[in-house]
Amino acid sequence: MKWGIVCKPSVGAYEIGKRIYKIIGNAFLEEKIADYMGKKGYKIEEMDKRCDGIIVVGGDGTILLTLRHSKKPVFSINAGRVGFLTEVDADDAEKAVEEILKGNYFVEEYMKIKIFLNKKRLPDAVNEIVIHTANLGKILPYKLYVDEQIIKEGSGDGLVISTPVGSTSYALSLEGPVIEPKINAFLIVAIAPFRRDFHPLVLSSERKIKIEVFKDAEIAIDGLYNKKISKDDVIELMMSEEKAKFIKIGNKFFEKVYKKLEK
Repeated sequence: MKWGIVCKPSVGAYEIGKRIYKIIGNAFLEEKIADYMGKKGYKIEEMDKRCDGIIVVGGDGTILLTLRHSKKPVFSINAGRVGFLTEVDADDAEKAVEEILKGNYFVEEYMKIKIFLNKKRLPDAVNEIVIHTANLGKILPYKLYVDEQIIKEGSGDGLVISTPVGSTSYALSLEGPVIEPKINAFLIVAIAPFRRDFHPLVLSSERKIKIEVFKDAEIAIDGLYNKKISKDDVIELMMSEEKAKFIKIGNKFFEKVYKKLEK
């Protein structure tokens, strides 16, 4: 099995990546860690073509960046602050990689959100898409449709539409529920709703969601892709045909979540 290594741009992450590289014996290195080690580097898109799996050393942002440019399974080592998406902490990195090299792992596939803006496809979301007012202090009016039926005409700072994986991210800070990643579902949470009458909503992944905005707004996908949108623009969401693939060595989702929340 051919492996790639992607690291958060920090000396601490690079040093972990360097140790992992020695254990593997050989691996394709992303450009930043490669430069740090004085070796040949590759873009993540190139690694996607050459590798069977990618080891990510960093936090959730580094994982999302890797998944944006690669469809290969990722194994994640926490070198960030919280790391809800990471599989192991830095102290357990070498032991975990040794287990993976022995074949003691499994791969779980989680849903992504397919996104269209005025019928033009945007990058898929692993965590969430955020629709937010473009003008600080100004309310964003919107209409929310499910399967072409209007279910909410509201206003506020905006909306977060999340996958179960993303339920531990922005949506959680808005008092949305934690959803087990294996479940295929949409989570919709309002950001500072004007009338406080929009409660978090969990929908089947078989639904098609449409949002119309009536003032200037911005959308952000996984915190990596941002775009301004205007009055009368239409956002359409559905479950993507692509999956986010995570390499696992244990099944400790709930234990990990509550441990992270207690910090």
